[in-house]
Amino acid sequence: MARAWTALLAVRVVAVRVVAVLLVSGTAHADRYEASLHAQAIAGTALVGDAASHELGLAPLAGLGLRASYARANAWQYDAQLTLAGTGDASFARGEFRFTGEPVVAPFAITTRLMRLDAGVTWRLGVRVVPTWRLALGVQERWRSAPRVGGDGPQRDDADGRGRVHTTELVGVSGVGLDYRLGPRWVVGGSLGGSVAVASPRWATVEASLHLAYYWYPRWLD
Repeated sequence: MARAWTALLAVRVVAVRVVAVLLVSGTAHADRYEASLHAQAIAGTALVGDAASHELGLAPLAGLGLRASYARANAWQYDAQLTLAGTGDASFARGEFRFTGEPVVAPFAITTRLMRLDAGVTWRLGVRVVPTWRLALGVQERWRSAPRVGGDGPQRDDADGRGRVHTTELVGVSGVGLDYRLGPRWVVGGSLGGSVAVASPRWATVEASLHLAYYWYPRWLD
Protein backbone atom coordinates (compact mmCIF):
# COMPACT_ATOMS: atom_id res chain seq x y z
CA MET A 1 0.00 0.00 0.00
CA ALA A 2 2.81 2.41 0.85
CA ARG A 3 4.42 1.72 -2.49
CA ALA A 4 1.11 2.39 -4.28
CA TRP A 5 0.69 5.73 -2.52
CA THR A 6 4.29 6.62 -3.32
CA ALA A 7 3.78 5.77 -7.00
CA LEU A 8 0.52 7.76 -7.11
CA LEU A 9 2.20 10.74 -5.49
CA ALA A 10 5.05 10.54 -8.04
CA VAL A 11 2.55 10.47 -10.92
CA ARG A 12 0.74 13.51 -9.49
CA VAL A 13 4.02 15.40 -9.14
CA VAL A 14 4.98 14.63 -12.74
CA ALA A 15 1.51 15.64 -13.98
CA VAL A 16 1.68 18.94 -12.10
CA ARG A 17 5.12 19.64 -13.56
CA VAL A 18 3.95 18.85 -17.11
CA VAL A 19 0.95 21.17 -16.76
CA ALA A 20 3.17 23.88 -15.31
CA VAL A 21 5.63 23.58 -18.18
CA LEU A 22 2.82 23.79 -20.74
CA LEU A 23 1.30 26.82 -19.05
CA VAL A 24 4.63 28.62 -18.82
CA SER A 25 5.44 27.70 -22.42
CA GLY A 26 2.07 29.00 -23.61
CA THR A 27 2.57 32.26 -21.75
CA ALA A 28 6.15 32.77 -22.89
CA HIS A 29 5.27 32.11 -26.52
CA ALA A 30 1.88 33.83 -26.71
CA ASP A 31 0.96 34.91 -30.21
CA ARG A 32 -1.38 37.79 -29.42
CA TYR A 33 0.07 41.32 -29.68
CA GLU A 34 3.15 40.08 -31.53
CA ALA A 35 4.71 42.12 -34.31
CA SER A 36 7.27 40.60 -36.65
CA LEU A 37 9.60 41.07 -39.59
CA HIS A 38 10.23 38.14 -41.95
CA ALA A 39 13.10 37.91 -44.43
CA GLN A 40 12.35 35.38 -47.18
CA ALA A 41 14.21 33.60 -49.96
CA ILE A 42 11.83 32.60 -52.78
CA ALA A 43 12.17 30.09 -55.62
CA GLY A 44 9.61 28.64 -57.97
CA THR A 45 8.12 28.60 -61.45
CA ALA A 46 6.24 31.26 -63.41
CA LEU A 47 3.57 30.68 -66.05
CA VAL A 48 4.00 33.54 -68.53
CA GLY A 49 1.84 34.83 -71.35
CA ASP A 50 2.81 37.20 -74.15
CA ALA A 51 0.80 39.12 -76.74
CA ALA A 52 2.82 37.59 -79.59
CA SER A 53 1.67 34.05 -78.83
CA HIS A 54 -1.44 32.08 -77.92
CA GLU A 55 0.75 29.71 -75.92
CA LEU A 56 2.06 30.02 -72.38
CA GLY A 57 5.71 29.74 -71.37
CA LEU A 58 7.30 28.35 -68.21
CA ALA A 59 10.26 30.05 -66.55
CA PRO A 60 12.25 29.57 -63.33
CA LEU A 61 11.55 32.23 -60.71
CA ALA A 62 13.74 33.51 -57.86
CA GLY A 63 13.45 36.46 -55.51
CA LEU A 64 13.46 37.96 -52.04
CA GLY A 65 10.61 39.02 -49.79
CA LEU A 66 10.17 41.16 -46.67
CA ARG A 67 7.00 40.75 -44.59
CA ALA A 68 5.75 42.71 -41.58
CA SER A 69 2.93 41.48 -39.34
CA TYR A 70 0.91 42.27 -36.26
CA ALA A 71 -1.23 39.71 -34.41
CA ARG A 72 -4.63 40.74 -33.08
CA ALA A 73 -5.33 37.26 -31.73
CA ASN A 74 -3.51 34.03 -31.01
CA ALA A 75 -4.86 32.40 -34.16
CA TRP A 76 -4.30 35.07 -36.82
CA GLN A 77 -2.30 38.14 -37.80
CA TYR A 78 -2.47 40.97 -40.30
CA ASP A 79 0.55 41.20 -42.59
CA ALA A 80 1.98 42.95 -45.63
CA GLN A 81 4.75 41.75 -47.92
CA LEU A 82 7.06 43.32 -50.47
CA THR A 83 8.46 40.88 -53.06
CA LEU A 84 11.20 41.50 -55.63
CA ALA A 85 11.70 38.70 -58.14
CA GLY A 86 12.76 37.81 -61.65
CA THR A 87 12.56 34.92 -64.07
CA GLY A 88 14.86 33.17 -66.46
CA ASP A 89 13.81 32.60 -70.06
CA ALA A 90 10.19 31.79 -70.76
CA SER A 91 10.36 30.06 -74.14
CA PHE A 92 7.55 29.97 -76.70
CA ALA A 93 7.46 27.56 -79.66
CA ARG A 94 6.02 30.18 -82.02
CA GLY A 95 5.13 33.82 -82.00
CA GLU A 96 3.87 36.29 -84.59
CA PHE A 97 6.07 39.30 -85.34
CA ARG A 98 6.80 41.77 -88.10
CA PHE A 99 10.31 42.65 -89.20
CA THR A 100 10.66 45.58 -91.60
CA GLY A 101 6.97 45.23 -92.31
CA GLU A 102 7.11 41.52 -93.15
CA PRO A 103 5.23 38.95 -91.03
CA VAL A 104 7.46 36.45 -89.25
CA VAL A 105 6.42 33.35 -87.28
CA ALA A 106 9.27 32.09 -85.11
CA PRO A 107 10.13 30.80 -81.63
CA PHE A 108 11.05 33.43 -79.05
CA ALA A 109 11.88 33.95 -75.37
CA ILE A 110 11.29 36.70 -72.80
CA THR A 111 12.37 37.37 -69.21
CA THR A 112 10.38 39.13 -66.49
CA ARG A 113 11.17 41.35 -63.50
CA LEU A 114 8.52 42.17 -60.91
CA MET A 115 7.79 44.10 -57.74
CA ARG A 116 4.74 43.00 -55.73
CA LEU A 117 3.16 44.59 -52.66
CA ASP A 118 0.34 42.64 -51.00
CA ALA A 119 -1.53 42.64 -47.71
CA GLY A 120 -3.67 40.00 -46.07
CA VAL A 121 -4.25 37.66 -43.14
CA THR A 122 -2.29 34.63 -41.93
CA TRP A 123 -3.99 32.00 -39.78
CA ARG A 124 -1.62 30.30 -37.31
CA LEU A 125 -2.61 26.92 -35.93
CA GLY A 126 -0.05 26.25 -33.22
CA VAL A 127 2.36 27.67 -30.65
CA ARG A 128 5.82 26.14 -31.10
CA VAL A 129 5.16 24.13 -34.27
CA VAL A 130 2.88 26.40 -36.25
CA PRO A 131 1.01 25.39 -39.42
CA THR A 132 0.02 28.52 -41.34
CA TRP A 133 -2.35 29.57 -44.13
CA ARG A 134 -2.07 32.98 -45.79
CA LEU A 135 -4.44 34.87 -48.10
CA ALA A 136 -3.56 38.28 -49.55
CA LEU A 137 -4.38 40.76 -52.31
CA GLY A 138 -2.01 43.26 -53.82
CA VAL A 139 -0.62 45.23 -56.73
CA GLN A 140 2.18 44.05 -58.97
CA GLU A 141 4.48 45.98 -61.28
CA ARG A 142 5.84 43.71 -64.02
CA TRP A 143 8.50 44.42 -66.66
CA ARG A 144 8.80 41.98 -69.59
CA SER A 145 11.85 42.11 -71.81
CA ALA A 146 11.76 42.62 -75.56
CA PRO A 147 11.33 39.23 -77.24
CA ARG A 148 14.44 37.47 -78.46
CA VAL A 149 13.16 36.03 -81.72
CA GLY A 150 14.79 33.08 -83.45
CA GLY A 151 15.45 29.42 -82.97
CA ASP A 152 18.85 27.81 -83.20
CA GLY A 153 20.02 30.43 -85.69
CA PRO A 154 20.65 34.17 -85.26
CA GLN A 155 18.39 35.88 -82.74
CA ARG A 156 16.97 39.39 -83.03
CA ASP A 157 16.26 41.41 -79.92
CA ASP A 158 13.25 43.33 -81.16
CA ALA A 159 10.41 43.23 -83.65
CA ASP A 160 9.64 46.47 -85.49
CA GLY A 161 10.25 48.68 -82.48
CA ARG A 162 8.65 46.54 -79.79
CA GLY A 163 10.71 46.95 -76.65
CA ARG A 164 10.21 46.17 -72.99
CA VAL A 165 6.61 46.09 -71.72
CA HIS A 166 5.49 47.40 -68.32
CA THR A 167 2.16 46.45 -66.75
CA THR A 168 0.45 47.20 -63.43
CA GLU A 169 -1.94 44.50 -62.28
CA LEU A 170 -3.98 43.22 -59.37
CA VAL A 171 -2.70 39.97 -57.89
CA GLY A 172 -4.00 37.35 -55.47
CA VAL A 173 -1.59 35.43 -53.24
CA SER A 174 -2.08 32.28 -51.17
CA GLY A 175 0.17 29.82 -49.38
CA VAL A 176 0.40 27.17 -46.69
CA GLY A 177 3.44 26.79 -44.48
CA LEU A 178 5.02 25.47 -41.32
CA ASP A 179 6.87 27.60 -38.78
CA TYR A 180 9.00 26.55 -35.83
CA ARG A 181 9.41 28.89 -32.87
CA LEU A 182 12.97 28.87 -31.60
CA GLY A 183 12.05 31.11 -28.66
CA PRO A 184 10.03 34.23 -27.83
CA ARG A 185 11.85 36.26 -30.52
CA TRP A 186 12.97 34.03 -33.40
CA VAL A 187 10.96 31.85 -35.79
CA VAL A 188 12.10 29.85 -38.84
CA GLY A 189 9.82 28.31 -41.42
CA GLY A 190 8.87 27.57 -44.98
CA SER A 191 5.83 27.78 -47.20
CA LEU A 192 4.46 26.65 -50.55
CA GLY A 193 1.97 28.76 -52.47
CA GLY A 194 1.58 30.98 -55.47
CA SER A 195 0.08 34.03 -57.09
CA VAL A 196 -2.33 34.80 -59.92
CA ALA A 197 -2.50 38.18 -61.66
CA VAL A 198 -5.63 39.71 -63.12
CA ALA A 199 -3.82 40.63 -66.31
CA SER A 200 -3.47 40.13 -70.01
CA PRO A 201 -1.16 38.46 -71.00
CA ARG A 202 -1.58 35.89 -68.25
CA TRP A 203 0.74 35.49 -65.26
CA ALA A 204 0.77 32.94 -62.45
CA THR A 205 3.42 31.51 -60.14
CA VAL A 206 4.14 28.57 -57.88
CA GLU A 207 6.45 29.73 -55.09
CA ALA A 208 8.37 27.98 -52.30
CA SER A 209 10.01 30.09 -49.62
CA LEU A 210 12.21 29.82 -46.54
CA HIS A 211 12.17 32.57 -43.95
CA LEU A 212 13.67 33.81 -40.73
CA ALA A 213 11.47 36.03 -38.58
CA TYR A 214 12.05 38.26 -35.56
CA TYR A 215 9.11 38.87 -33.16
CA TRP A 216 8.54 41.50 -30.52
CA TYR A 217 5.59 42.80 -28.47
CA PRO A 218 4.67 46.49 -29.05
CA ARG A 219 1.59 46.60 -26.81
CA TRP A 220 1.17 50.30 -27.62
CA LEU A 221 -0.22 49.22 -31.02
CA ASP A 222 -3.25 47.59 -29.41
